[in-house]
Amino acid sequence: MDGTITYNQRKVEKGVARVLCAVNIPSAFPEDVRETFARYENRNRKSQDVSFQLSINPDPSRPEERLSDQEARELASALMKGLGYGSQPYVVYEHRDIDRVHYHVVSIRTNWEGRKINDYREKYRCRQLLKQYAQRFHYKVGGEDGTKKEAVKVRSVRFDPKAGDICNQYLSLFREAVDYRFCTLPQLKAVCASKGLIMDTRDTPVGPDIVLQGADASGKPVARMISGKEMKENLYGLYESRAYVNKRLAPVSRSERSSLARQVSYALTHSRSEESFLSMLSRRGIHASVFRSREGNIYGATFVDDRSKAVFKGSELPGITTAAYREADIRWNAAALREEAASMAPSVPEMSPSVAAQSLDEREEPETVVEEREVDAVDTALSVASSLLGHTGDFGSASRDDSKVFKKRKQKVTKRKS
Repeated sequence: MDGTITYNQRKVEKGVARVLCAVNIPSAFPEDVRETFARYENRNRKSQDVSFQLSINPDPSRPEERLSDQEARELASALMKGLGYGSQPYVVYEHRDIDRVHYHVVSIRTNWEGRKINDYREKYRCRQLLKQYAQRFHYKVGGEDGTKKEAVKVRSVRFDPKAGDICNQYLSLFREAVDYRFCTLPQLKAVCASKGLIMDTRDTPVGPDIVLQGADASGKPVARMISGKEMKENLYGLYESRAYVNKRLAPVSRSERSSLARQVSYALTHSRSEESFLSMLSRRGIHASVFRSREGNIYGATFVDDRSKAVFKGSELPGITTAAYREADIRWNAAALREEAASMAPSVPEMSPSVAAQSLDEREEPETVVEEREVDAVDTALSVASSLLGHTGDFGSASRDDSKVFKKRKQKVTKRKS
């Protein structure tokens, strides 16, 4: 219970939340709230996850759904009694940390005797209670007007270096990332990366601090680094409190995980490369990070789903195994090799079979041509002697006078016709 209370109490201290009421607790002071829940928690012997949270979210686009403080207390009381928590200690917090007012009701799942409150079909019973009190508290239950419900469009917000006000962008995007369901620091890093933030941690004299930096679509830094200390925000404390709460939440339903697994499986089967695989998922609001070994083999992946606001390891999705990644990787490599071979092949004009046969018939053996020309034998002898002596001297001139003694002869020269 301490993590759940700390999360809400920090909101109160920052001025973005307030306590509407504390029921079955001596007072709304934080010390009394913690002490009361601690006494109940110490009596528990079996249950590990005892924190209970109920979120009430009026539609901001419908002014008639706005609740006064009294109406919010009465609605929370009606829902808690209907779910079996009427005699349990609980606190109602009003939150204004996002663009709509909503309420958190915090209680504990074990009674004073240490026995667990019956939670059989809890979500179904809660929906029935919402229908029962809809007219009294003038709100509308979604999907009850008989019309076809439109598909929810996922709004993906990323860091924009051209928008300016980098510090506020960092803070706003980090708060959105913290609202996702994660349990570890690497999972939060994956959420931040999907929003264009590079997140890192560093040690300081007062404890760990988180450092943020803007990135482009390829993940390269495009803005300066700013730490939580510079922004005067305890970002690491926000991470710790949220992770503590998430670890105690019920796991994501199998239907949601199966829906995500089908989309991942389709992308693995129909993608031609790792880039196309990531792009196909991104268009569906799913941001994937693929992990490879030193040898380059895929051994896992992490998926950030904007629709369910949750982070999943590949092993948490039914039917998605390491073998599926490796099969896709083999196909990606084969496609890359085919494209590389196609780009390196020379472009040869195509010929019809008749033209090709004709070109083969026209090929003939090279023709030998005999050409006759007169060669002076004396000139040949003088050139050899000059090369040996290094100069012509008197020998050359005397010899040329006797050139008439030698007869001219014919020399055969063989040439090849190309």
